[in-house]
Amino acid sequence: MTTLASADQEMEIDGFPLKGDVHDVVPHLVTRRTHRSVTVQVQNMIQTLKDAPKFTFQAYLFAAVGVINCVAMIYMAYKSQLQAEAFQSSQGQRPTEQCAANQAAVQVLSLALASILCWKLWLAAVQSCFPESVCALRRCKAASPTFDDDIRACRQILGRGSKTFSMACELLPECLAVPTAAVYSLCRVLDDAADDTSPQDKNVISRLVNRLDVIYSCERDRRCCLSPVDRAVGLVIEEWNIPRGLWDALIDGFKMDREGIDVPDEIMLRTYSSRVAATVGCIMCCIFHVRRRDALHRACDLGMGMQITNICRDVGEDAQRNRCYLPSTLLACEGISPQDLLEAPHKYEKEIGCVVQKLLAQADVFYQRSKSGVGALPWPARIAVAAAADMYQSIGHKLLNAGAGSCVHVRTRVSGRQKAVIAFKAALKECWHSGLVGLEATCDECLFLVDTTEGDLEESCDVIHSNQCPHQFSLL
Repeated sequence: MTTLASADQEMEIDGFPLKGDVHDVVPHLVTRRTHRSVTVQVQNMIQTLKDAPKFTFQAYLFAAVGVINCVAMIYMAYKSQLQAEAFQSSQGQRPTEQCAANQAAVQVLSLALASILCWKLWLAAVQSCFPESVCALRRCKAASPTFDDDIRACRQILGRGSKTFSMACELLPECLAVPTAAVYSLCRVLDDAADDTSPQDKNVISRLVNRLDVIYSCERDRRCCLSPVDRAVGLVIEEWNIPRGLWDALIDGFKMDREGIDVPDEIMLRTYSSRVAATVGCIMCCIFHVRRRDALHRACDLGMGMQITNICRDVGEDAQRNRCYLPSTLLACEGISPQDLLEAPHKYEKEIGCVVQKLLAQADVFYQRSKSGVGALPWPARIAVAAAADMYQSIGHKLLNAGAGSCVHVRTRVSGRQKAVIAFKAALKECWHSGLVGLEATCDECLFLVDTTEGDLEESCDVIHSNQCPHQFSLL
């Protein structure tokens, strides 16, 4: 819809409000309509790439055509500025400040839109590098008519529960983003069920175990009675061959929470963290089809670092829920006990800050070791994992900059703009990643997770026959 008003009034061009007279805004009409036209064309290209990524070269060539369209859109925005200035010069007018502001706004919009479309084109094109995951995703969609709706529900849960992981998930191609959203949403649902239920309810953990039993044992044609998350995860578990033992370890961590976890020392802290966080790292390796033992060690390290960061950030919130995850031995070194922390955390801010500093230093060691394992992942997955790691590590650094003891007052957060910058830097950094993986073993508390994931490798899900992967056809 285009509405033109008299001089110095607000007007609207295709839903984009601009100010000034007619001469200031008419040139934008072409640009805005170009935005809409190019967006439709590129989205059609993205869908074609998702439906038919057979040959890598053709996929990239097809994506290049879309990128050219995006570049042309930026050029049109620049050209419209020259046209506006030339038109006003021919009328004996000087370009107004409002005209320049309008042009700058449209050019920024053009650049942002083109960047987003180019990234989505790239993700659609690189799916051709993951034939196993592409075929697994198609089989999921063929097996369940509600699969797309179920995944949409999973994404909503992920977006509400963890903005960091939600943003990292956007950096993955669809064939990896879909199973990632499914498993993270189940982790969130199970965690909420364990946390939000009354402490007097003694059957919470048994219900979680029964829920997993149903997900793993239920036949495909009987999954219609399950919740959207359970239906989606059931297919993902089956197609990506995720071991049951990893989920059992996760629930074991929730059980420790429900029973009132006591953390006497750093060994117990690592034991708890291995259950509730390192398990997720191993599950993600299954989704990425990476089960090398050295890569699994690094995945566990990343989970450990993230969980320790979480614990340090949430000291104040955990104290309000009568929970203390800081090791008693470290608190004793500062002259306080877990009971002191629970009763008056603000009174011992300095002492708690010293303990948090020590734990964040340990977390940095885990982060540093995990980064060598990013090279074992396929390239698009490297960006998402590296970005998620850097975002979480930046939480710890921001907490230290604000004063480690501030965790008893406020929950440290990283803004969306900061996360976008971190993700961009991660993408640039991974362009030159060496691909070498550190050989050092993870902590002893995580070794059983590595054995569980690696030992399940023989049940292969990566031999996919052409008749099991429909709709593979040439792009050209």
